[in-house]
Amino acid sequence: MEQDDLYELIENEGIRLTSEMAIYPSDENFVFEENAMKSALANRKDFKLVKFERAEIDEEDREFILQKYQVEVEYQEVDFHLDLMVFVNYDRDLDEFQLGNRISNEEREAYLRQNYFLETSQYFSDDYLDSYHLQLKVMQAIVEKPSVVFDYMPMRILSGKWVEITSKSHIPPAPSYLYVIHSVYEGEDDNRSYWLHTHGLHRCNAVELEFLNIKNGAQQFFDVLNIVATSFLTSDSKKSENEVFDVGYDGLGLSFCWQRWEKSVMQFPPNILGGLNERNPQEENYGPSGVLFAVQEDEMVSPEIYAKTLADNPLYFISDAETERMAALAYDRFQSFKRIFKEKYNFMNEDEEDAWSFLVKLGIEVDEGEGREHLWFEVTHIDELDNITGILLNQPYWIEALKKDDVKTYSLDFLTDWVIYGSETNYTPDTIYELI
Repeated sequence: MEQDDLYELIENEGIRLTSEMAIYPSDENFVFEENAMKSALANRKDFKLVKFERAEIDEEDREFILQKYQVEVEYQEVDFHLDLMVFVNYDRDLDEFQLGNRISNEEREAYLRQNYFLETSQYFSDDYLDSYHLQLKVMQAIVEKPSVVFDYMPMRILSGKWVEITSKSHIPPAPSYLYVIHSVYEGEDDNRSYWLHTHGLHRCNAVELEFLNIKNGAQQFFDVLNIVATSFLTSDSKKSENEVFDVGYDGLGLSFCWQRWEKSVMQFPPNILGGLNERNPQEENYGPSGVLFAVQEDEMVSPEIYAKTLADNPLYFISDAETERMAALAYDRFQSFKRIFKEKYNFMNEDEEDAWSFLVKLGIEVDEGEGREHLWFEVTHIDELDNITGILLNQPYWIEALKKDDVKTYSLDFLTDWVIYGSETNYTPDTIYELI
């Protein structure tokens, strides 16, 4: 198939790759037994088992694959088909994988003791986040106490404890779990050139995304790439090639578009990172991918034109769906935030090196229209009714009565996110499992 045809099929026919993951038990004596697996899936309350059938294993695979099943489940009124395969464990090059979240020493040790693991393969529906969530749920239904999960498309390792908690929740994980951003650079500290690119979006009926030859503001463009990739995971906000879209606002819109790499690389020297010399199947940089450009006065220009603006912390746009998901997760796990606040806040001023700080993001109604502006506050008090008092950390754009450093009290109804900055690391609604 011609490469140009793939872009058309992605946009018009909805083609995508399968999502493949592997789950490892914690108990080295765990047995993958057919009836037990079928019962585990049938007893799960958040999806319905429709079919569970043993499948034929190809002759050349029988040395590694011990069991294979074809499964159909109904989840949120959508039917999903999955392949389940029990493998004999083998040595992996773990350096090829990134950590999706923090993994404990106990989880690492348990993973290394396993003799077998379960691999799953599934096509996502057009609701990519729910599809990803379901795949985790199916695996965790069979392996209730996992040590780790390998997500093959973004080459990522996930904590078993995170998988367990996430699978049991009705709220899906962050869209950023569906992909990874690789940041590759060359040159010395003061003269580095970056190539930022995603892996994982091909299973979501999307092109991968990238920035080429970034020399200024690499961290800010990493953040922009995250925002664009997340927006592409919502079907109604996915953008066609050359379609202009805004990622944020600083008085004016921050406008971008994407162009397929086959055209884009011709505008760069062939020997740069991500340039034409690296675009071949052997380097795995040959699939459908869109290079992001800034757009000003209807012209595609280098994204670095926004470098200074991005460094000044503009307001980034987040979809309503993602805002609602984040708010639901923050609300669902707020009692953990409150408990740790009560334990740690009194010690904040005793030792600066061990100080903990607690931030909440609140959605406050804007002066005009029906929207909300999402603002960060440093928490100073939480009362028995969960009303939150805090210091406003940023200057609002669209709420005239609020100023940076104002001290205000709001109910929990305004909560959309939170973060805890500990003495050694930080915790979010997604990672609070580490302190539970």
